Amino acid sequence: MIQESSQPQPHGAAPGGPGLPPRWTSGAKDAVGTAYSASSRLWFTIAEGIVTEVYYPTLDRPQLRDVQLLFTDGESFFHDERRDFIAEVEPLSPHALGFRVTSRARTGRYRVVKEIIADPHQAALLIRVWLEVDEDLRPALRVFVLVAPRANGTGWGNTAEVREVSGRQLLLAHNGGMYAAVGASVPDGIRSSDDLWVRLTGSECRACGESVDRLGLESLMYVRLNRFACDMFVSPRGSYELVP
Repeated sequence: MIQESSQPQPHGAAPGGPGLPPRWTSGAKDAVGTAYSASSRLWFTIAEGIVTEVYYPTLDRPQLRDVQLLFTDGESFFHDERRDFIAEVEPLSPHALGFRVTSRARTGRYRVVKEIIADPHQAALLIRVWLEVDEDLRPALRVFVLVAPRANGTGWGNTAEVREVSGRQLLLAHNGGMYAAVGASVPDGIRSSDDLWVRLTGSECRACGESVDRLGLESLMYVRLNRFACDMFVSPRGSYELVP
């Protein structure tokens, strides 16, 4: 466990701050993965259908707390992948620590399939995502990728920003010389913020009935996706190229 003796002073405030103190995920894991090549020093865990800690460059240094999808139609519901889905995890191959996660919404109106692997030659976690959605829900459904950074093993004092790299917008979090980047092949808006839970469960989802106090506030980064299939990467080294 990483313990902080004092809270560093932030360099700047994100919208919706300051939020609650940083938290960690449960120790109950459904899968642990890494690449087949020793040249990649990245490890990751899966619990309740989502990617939880991503470790780099050693197993005792988590750089992200979790990566999950959020869904809303802007009017009648808000779903988060961990609480509102029933997930099944299976290996992609008997010979690799990569996984396929199939998550079915409890409402039965859509399901999410993710294939998750670590790049064998670079410090990057690759996630392929596609959705199967009822036709009547497709026009209204909005999908977000929510990332909780823990750059340099701590949630205190992280700086999050949007950077353009090779013509693509990426989310970048950094702290103490350690960087983590997040990107998607089909982003539709990219932002660092503390207020995403409030926006999706409040003014942007007027009939959700979710408790913001239960969900909590924290420094977060998110990407909105504009298609129902995409590729994403999470890299604790701060750069990666997604090939269209």
